[in-house]
Amino acid sequence: MLQLREAAGISQRAAGGAVGMSGSQYGRIERAEVRNLSVEQLARAATAVGGRLSCRIYPEGDPLRDTPQVRLLGRFEHRLHALVPMRTEVPIPIPGDLRAWDAVVLVEGTRVAIEAETRIRDGQATWRRITAKLRDDLSISVVVLLVAESRRNREAIASVRELLRVDLPLDTRAILSALGKGRAPSAGGIVFL
Repeated sequence: MLQLREAAGISQRAAGGAVGMSGSQYGRIERAEVRNLSVEQLARAATAVGGRLSCRIYPEGDPLRDTPQVRLLGRFEHRLHALVPMRTEVPIPIPGDLRAWDAVVLVEGTRVAIEAETRIRDGQATWRRITAKLRDDLSISVVVLLVAESRRNREAIASVRELLRVDLPLDTRAILSALGKGRAPSAGGIVFL
């Protein structure tokens, strides 16, 4: 928030006053000094400087709680060459970051990230989530969007396919052919299984 406030050219007093809090209270929020800070307080403080609070919820505990996703990843793994290892739930290499790739395969020195989706509700949101991971994990060379075969999923992907084609040009046949032969795909792609 400090950067937003400074960019707006306003003081802590003005930012706090704009949303009904004192400048010192706003300053404590900005410096992360408030114990038991409520979401409502944080949202108000962000609004004061033209920001918008956005939150994500990450599951804790057993990372393989999604049985359909585990099955989808299993079907994919069975299509890999016997010498292509696959690891699941591979963390993004940033301390404290709870995001993970659903799977990563290492083939010919290339790290291929697999994002498995059993039900796509918003193709653009799915791709934004993947690109954020790519931005933060420079060890990944290729991404495969693995999608459970269904009419609904095909329709969701078809609605954004042209937007994804630049980054995910390959199709199921090309990706599975390369990985089945123990070769790295030449680019990312979308696989329906």
